[in-house]
Amino acid sequence: MNLDTKSWKAFRFGDLISEIYKAQAYKDEDLSFSKKLTEDSIPYVTRTDLNNGVKAFALRERLENIEKGNALVIGDTTATISYQKDDFIAGDHIVIVRTNWLNEYTGLFVMTLLKKESYRYSYGRAFKIDIIKETALKLPTKKDGSPDWQFMESFIKSLRHKPLSTKAGGKTPKLDVSSWKSYRLGDLFAFQKGKRLTKSDMVPGNVNFLGAIDGNNGVREK
Repeated sequence: MNLDTKSWKAFRFGDLISEIYKAQAYKDEDLSFSKKLTEDSIPYVTRTDLNNGVKAFALRERLENIEKGNALVIGDTTATISYQKDDFIAGDHIVIVRTNWLNEYTGLFVMTLLKKESYRYSYGRAFKIDIIKETALKLPTKKDGSPDWQFMESFIKSLRHKPLSTKAGGKTPKLDVSSWKSYRLGDLFAFQKGKRLTKSDMVPGNVNFLGAIDGNNGVREK
């Protein structure tokens, strides 16, 4: 399936969802952990951008604030976003989003679009609930102008239809590193500290403004 985004329409995210709230938070010291996910453990979702937001697996014993699966999860101070299919518990500064169109496939589709907006936010400029609601997302639409959730679901499913292959007959070329050599970065590059600018120093233009963010190749905005 091809994505022709020219006809997509912008929607206010808050108008698309039915529930958004701050999760009841656990701290590491309050929990006991398992080395892997078992019947006795549950994903512990935090603001990490790794492992789909799952920092560890916590033992279920005496846990009360368990979040149901099928939710979009946003770390407000880090703008990290994940879709959680199964039940989980949350760490600090976690926002939960729920709605009736949400499933594994539409969740992954919308999560990807939210991540394209989240580079604007990080420590010091949190992705708070009010801002999340006001975020505009361009989505494919049906003839009546409403979001085409079925198209989004079908598109994500189509990505799993065929396994990825390379031009080398479907076999991954082997990388022989036995003859590689280690180098000191200081011998390969010249380093210097850039002049720090703040948002108040900015004027409209087309020059990339780099920030301490992990997304969008470090470009916060223009």
